[in-house]
Parts: sequence; structure tokens; C-alpha cells
Amino acid sequence: MHTKGIAHRDIKPENLLLGNDMDLIIADFGSAARFISEENKILEFDSSIIIGSREYNAPEINMNKCYYADKADIFSAAVCLFVMVVGNIPFRTASYSDPYFKLLTKKDKKDYWAIYSSVSISSEFKGNFSLHSFRFFY
Repeated sequence: MHTKGIAHRDIKPENLLLGNDMDLIIADFGSAARFISEENKILEFDSSIIIGSREYNAPEINMNKCYYADKADIFSAAVCLFVMVVGNIPFRTASYSDPYFKLLTKKDKKDYWAIYSSVSISSEFKGNFSLHSFRFFY
């Protein structure tokens, strides 16, 4: 979809389906948009037009900043992965006013992962699930 210049802009578990051969099918393209212009330039989107689901939206969208739709899809997909592994959303909203998001953005994430101490989560997942990996955000 991204290679075709289309961003979904509402990636969340409810829009992810499994086909007969366990192929991932992305559904509900009601918020989708082209993110590459006729001149092959990547477009910025205005976050004042609310799209997607707050729990899965990238920080720029929740903080009313312009955003790149393809990168916002990747952020939403990472939140979906977290939900699949941990069984809960990582934060209520990706903004600094959210205490969980704030903990997750700190260099030392020990306090964040202590919240999930009763859930069996590999250290590899914990190490790789870092908002610092998403350098194109905020």
C-alpha cells in the first residue's frame, strides 16, 4: 500500500484481518489518502482534521502537528504489535500529557515495564519497543 503511495491512516486491530492462508488483510480504507503528490513529493497532512483512533495515532496527530501519513501508519502498526504481544495498549494517547507515554519516552524504561511485571514479555521485545526508534516523530 505504501509502495503505491497510499496511507491507511486508521491502522488498529479492528482493521487487521487474517485471510484463509493466514495472510494479513488490512480493511476499512475510509480514512486512506495518497501521500505522494503528482510531482512525487511526500505530502504533509494537517492533524486538525481528526482521523484514525486516538490510542493508535502518532504523537504529531495527537499534538496537533503536521504529520507524514506513511510514518503515522508505521507508528500505529507498532502500537498494534504491542497490543498483540502485551494484551493492552501502551498508552492512552501518544502525547506528553499521558503518563504512560511519558514513561515510555524516557531513556530508562524500567518504570514503564514495571507496569507489566505480571505479563511475560521478552527482554528482546522490551528492548526493541522504544519510541526512540521512531525518530521521525515529535
